[in-house]
Amino acid sequence: MSQTIARPPIPARVGALDGLRGWAALGVLIYHLTWEMFGVLYPVYRSYLAAIPTGGGALAVCTFFCTSGYLLTIHRWHVSDEKRLWVQMLKRYVRLTIPIFGSVLMFYLVLALGLSHSNPAADILHRERWLGRFGDTDPNLLDAFTYGLYRVYLLAREQSYGPFLWTMAVQLWGSFVILPIAYGHRLLREQYTPLILAIVALLNLYPPAAAMPIGAIIALMQRDGLLFRAPPSRRESMLATIAFVGAILVSSAVIMWGKNGQIIHALLSGVVLMATIRSQPLDYLFTRRVSLFMSRISFPIYLVQCALIISFSSWLVVWEQAQGMLNEWSALGIVLASIALTLVVSWAFLPVEMFATWVVKQIDRLLSRRPKAALATS
Repeated sequence: MSQTIARPPIPARVGALDGLRGWAALGVLIYHLTWEMFGVLYPVYRSYLAAIPTGGGALAVCTFFCTSGYLLTIHRWHVSDEKRLWVQMLKRYVRLTIPIFGSVLMFYLVLALGLSHSNPAADILHRERWLGRFGDTDPNLLDAFTYGLYRVYLLAREQSYGPFLWTMAVQLWGSFVILPIAYGHRLLREQYTPLILAIVALLNLYPPAAAMPIGAIIALMQRDGLLFRAPPSRRESMLATIAFVGAILVSSAVIMWGKNGQIIHALLSGVVLMATIRSQPLDYLFTRRVSLFMSRISFPIYLVQCALIISFSSWLVVWEQAQGMLNEWSALGIVLASIALTLVVSWAFLPVEMFATWVVKQIDRLLSRRPKAALATS
């Protein structure tokens, strides 16, 4: 594309996307606590209506990936600066790994201190192949260290210290796919072809990962004026809101479709992203104070929930079963209590997030190229 073509100005960060990520993270937590944990014993938690509050299950995860792809590239598409690709990739690795270490240490301590009740709870809930596997790891500090350092990104199944951390592998490798394209490697004449190839390949290999280049290509189309040329009209805003709700309803209907359902979820994540950018009601909803709080703890929600599920949530299941109190309604109480505790622990995890952000800023300050000093003139 010719450099002489006028492009839209750099868009301001869409605050609604941060709020969207927060509620998407909560949707994933609800999905794990209802559909996955109680759904076999109590089928009401695996109904179509139960899937809707989870954001369509996998759609919530894909939406998190898609917004990451968009936010990682939207500024870069507009600016050709001197930032080096390897520095950006290092920053991405560090930004993910420091919080992951905190999550892995938390999971390790739950196992080492004997606080896991996942096996007896799994027997009660008939979830031996899901919840029962989470507490099977023999705690070893060195194994936990290597898992947090690199094995988490290799999707290591042996000595796993965070079964839900596969999402972090997608975040890292997805970033390593789109960042080289966004940073305009000299072998690339244009960016659409490699992004489309990445989307097609990932939809076939691992559909959720395709959501990241989908977000990146939406950002690229916005830069080139193919999308979002003007502020949304009232009609476009209404259609965007309808599309957002429709994406959740469709995703909830295909949640059991296997790989085909995963492909639909990945594609619908792009619809959710664009709808959030263009819908005025969604912009209002996702920029409220509670949504901004959810955005701050979105990453910690992913990181802490599994340790709490195998300890607190599983203990409640075992205790209520022993008291003869476990039923559909008491299960709902466990779900709500687990959500409340996860939100509190996620908030307490924020200093780890802040430290990771600080370290990344120091890396950027030390390794980024500095402009050459101007020659002195008489």
